[in-house]
Amino acid sequence: MVDSTSLLRASCHHEGCQGSTLPGASECLEHINEEAFEAYLTGVRSGDNLTFRQSIIHARRLQRILEATRNDRGRIEIGRASFQGSSFFGEIRFSSAIFHQSASFLAAQFKHSASFDGCTFEDQASFSACTFVRSARFTTATFKSMAHFAGTKFEEGVSFTEATFFDKARFSDCNCNKAAKFIGARFQGKAKFKRAKFDDISLNAVRADQGITFYQAHVDGDFRIAGAYIQSSLSLSEANFSGTSKVGPISCSEALIAVNTTWKGRVNVSIATPMIDLTGARFEKQLDLSARHAKIAMPDTHFGMPSMVTGVTRLLYSTSEGGRRAISEHQLPEGSIRTRPSITTVSGADLSNLTLSNVDVRRCKFIESHNLEKLHIEGNVLFGGTPRGFTFTRKRPLSLWWSPRRVIAEERHWRRSHGWRSSWPWDGSTTYRITPSPELVSHIYRSLRRAHEESKNEPGAADFYYGEMEMRRHSKSAPKIERATIWAYWAICGYGLRASRAVAALILLILGATYVVNTFGLTAGSASFSGTLRFLIESSISLKTDNNGIDANLNAIGASLRIFLRIAVPALFGLSLLAVRNRIKR
Repeated sequence: MVDSTSLLRASCHHEGCQGSTLPGASECLEHINEEAFEAYLTGVRSGDNLTFRQSIIHARRLQRILEATRNDRGRIEIGRASFQGSSFFGEIRFSSAIFHQSASFLAAQFKHSASFDGCTFEDQASFSACTFVRSARFTTATFKSMAHFAGTKFEEGVSFTEATFFDKARFSDCNCNKAAKFIGARFQGKAKFKRAKFDDISLNAVRADQGITFYQAHVDGDFRIAGAYIQSSLSLSEANFSGTSKVGPISCSEALIAVNTTWKGRVNVSIATPMIDLTGARFEKQLDLSARHAKIAMPDTHFGMPSMVTGVTRLLYSTSEGGRRAISEHQLPEGSIRTRPSITTVSGADLSNLTLSNVDVRRCKFIESHNLEKLHIEGNVLFGGTPRGFTFTRKRPLSLWWSPRRVIAEERHWRRSHGWRSSWPWDGSTTYRITPSPELVSHIYRSLRRAHEESKNEPGAADFYYGEMEMRRHSKSAPKIERATIWAYWAICGYGLRASRAVAALILLILGATYVVNTFGLTAGSASFSGTLRFLIESSISLKTDNNGIDANLNAIGASLRIFLRIAVPALFGLSLLAVRNRIKR
């Protein structure tokens, strides 16, 4: 068996040539004569080590060497392969070769097409800093140890279709000028594409057990990853995507991380995952995000064109057979399964081009967001609610019952910080550096109210108007007279939104006035309570009646109360009608 891997082997004696010499010769593969080459071939056996460092290798001689290493089953078997710094000329075919030990093509140059289809690398495979001038193929190749393609240049594209990586696959800093195909590839270790540059890349139907990273990567063309299963995170942080991007439908067991990512083309994302982090992401064109289960964070996110974030019930993708299949979610942690995705924060984001549909915003931080009044809300967007039932606290003895309405996380946090902790439960999932002030919460409610009014959803806007007035009522910065007026407006009719409260105030006012008039408002005689009540009601609504002389017996107190009722009763009745209208108008 020929051992041609010694790192101490001398270089070719030809001037300026650094190529490794062949065993028993003083020339490299390029300069050895044909007779000596034929003698070398007679000693080559299946499983031999091959060392051709810094050599010029032509396809004709290489293929004859590879043919000599074929085993009884017709497959090429190589022990250790060392081709560092070599230049390959002609069409190179290592197809179906088995590399039993390390295979190093470090800084090698392939001047023509190169095929490693069906190869098996049982030890480390290094193609770092290689240059493939023509197409490179690794279709169905198997890498049982680490695969290094860091800094590799693929000038005419590369195919890793249905390749299998059992260990780490490193494509950091690689450069692919045309299409890079990883369709159906399987990554059992981490797949890293840090700072890589692609003209076009497809990872459809990939399986990744430890995540895929595109940190600071650049994709000038299309980016596609559909029908994929990622059992960790898909990290696209600080990457730059210039073309159309289609991420999904995919299933990701941990998170989709796109922090400070720039998307210059249209983006379509369909994903089932526990978390989506879009902190600082920039979408220059349209974003269509369809999500299941995820907690979605969008602080400081930029939406350059109308975009939509939607919660969906299932995700479908096209199979290679032409059918449609729902993405599997069995790998997601049980605690992450939610009925609908939730938005956790939009702080610092410009929401003028964003539409939310069928998502949960009960714990969403709206604080410090921009153009919130231009946010579009469609479908069943779930907001938080007030506490149910009766509550009793020493500090807030009047807080016995909360009328149902939609509330935001900022109000809930403020109330828990100001004496309502027992009646406003909180799981602590949303935190604030400082407690939002009533003025700030009022501004958020005002913006949400305008957003609903803009979409002609007047009943939906009513709840946010109520929240806005509640915060104004508790604001310390408003003048006392204004606060007193708001308190009265709240107590009498719930800011014109609680008809039952206005009717109750009307009934109490009439009964109280009847008692006062019957007790202190008559100059002579005494009328029955029912008679006085009927007299005051009829007087308030300007109906003529037989008052049995009550009108003539009114003193100053009774006359004043009668005049007051003629003003107050129609006003309260009008407020009750207004409250009903505000709840049912479209």
